[in-house]
Parts: sequence; C-alpha cells; structure tokens
Amino acid sequence: MIHDTPGLERIRISSVDPHEIDEEFIETVTSLPRVCRHLHIPAQAGDDDVLLLMRRRNSVAEFRDVVAKVRERIPDVAITTDIIVGFPGETAERFENTVAFCEEMQFSKIHVFPYSRRKGTLAERLPDHVPEEEKEARVQRLIAVSDASSLAFHKRLVGSTVDVLVEGNHDEREGYVEGLTDTYVRVYFPGDASLSGSIVPVRVTDAVSSHVVGVQVT
Repeated sequence: MIHDTPGLERIRISSVDPHEIDEEFIETVTSLPRVCRHLHIPAQAGDDDVLLLMRRRNSVAEFRDVVAKVRERIPDVAITTDIIVGFPGETAERFENTVAFCEEMQFSKIHVFPYSRRKGTLAERLPDHVPEEEKEARVQRLIAVSDASSLAFHKRLVGSTVDVLVEGNHDEREGYVEGLTDTYVRVYFPGDASLSGSIVPVRVTDAVSSHVVGVQVT
C-alpha cells in the first residue's frame, strides 16, 4: 500500500531480524522497485555461544544462510548490521569468531556498540563481564573491519552511475551537495541547494570508507 503512494520514490526498511526474512519477505522486496536495495539485519555477534547468552533467535549459520539468499535474489544489495562487543561471557576466542564472521560477511557497514551494564537485566546478572578497556579495544578492532568492508563495497561503485537522493549542501565542501543512494552509500558531488529533494544521476569517480565522490551526469 505504501509503495503505491503517488510521488513516493523510495522506501527504506530500517531494520529486520534474520528470522523475519522468509521467502515471502524476499519476494515482496524484489517485486517492488521503490524498495531500497538495503537491508539492516542485526547480527549482534558472530559466535553461537554469545548468541545463546544474548537469547538471540538464530545461529551464525542461520544468519549466514539468510544473507546468502538475500544477496542471490537482490543484486548489489547492501547489508548493514549491528554488533555488540564485550557482552558478558564473550571470551577472547569468542570475540575472534565474531571478527572472522564480520570479515567473511563483508557488510557494507557495521554499527559497533560496546555492551553497557543495565541494572535489573538478565545480562547484568551473568558472570564474566568484560573489562571496559578490553571492550574499547574490541570496538576499535571491529570499526577497522567495518571500514575495510565499507571501502571494498564503495570501490565497486567507481566508474558506475548511481541515483542519489540529494539532502542538501555539504557542510564542509563549498560548492558540493550530498545525498544517499538506495544502497545507503553517501555521495558528495558538485552542485547547489536547488537539487535538494531530487534524485540525481551521479557518476562515481572516487571512494573512501565513509563515502564516495562523483559528478552529476547530464
């Protein structure tokens, strides 16, 4: 019903858990051209023991299978995720499993969060809490993994033309505007505020981990 709204150009699904992505979901997304080729699927961890401690409803293998099905059916789809590091019981070995999992999955972006103790929760009562210094070191390690996979995803766009929904002037680059592709890639290119709110074809000329740069195709 939302898809048929006159004037609506893009629908972005903000977050969906692995167990919610079934054949019907994939078929719906692929059949509606205004739905963005971007799914945020929270993994939270890449180790089965940690997932059990978190009481997640999927295993690492099940998550991997879901992402493989999505990528097979939706070409060039962007998969972003959330990872919590330092959850009680996350040993060094279990964290390394998460690092290896994230490197394997090649997410277009990983949102990394350190576990924070919340009074009264089941997690707070678990043994083997991770020291704060170690949690911060693990956060920085996974941010580096995220940057590397984001850069690889962005580099694949160099030389191609992407449709950018322009948000407005770039705050730091005079004479540039910025916006997003349907795959949630931030794009900077020369332009002015008159382009705001419009979808503009842009040829990508350069890429870094945080964004790509290009020129408007006229």
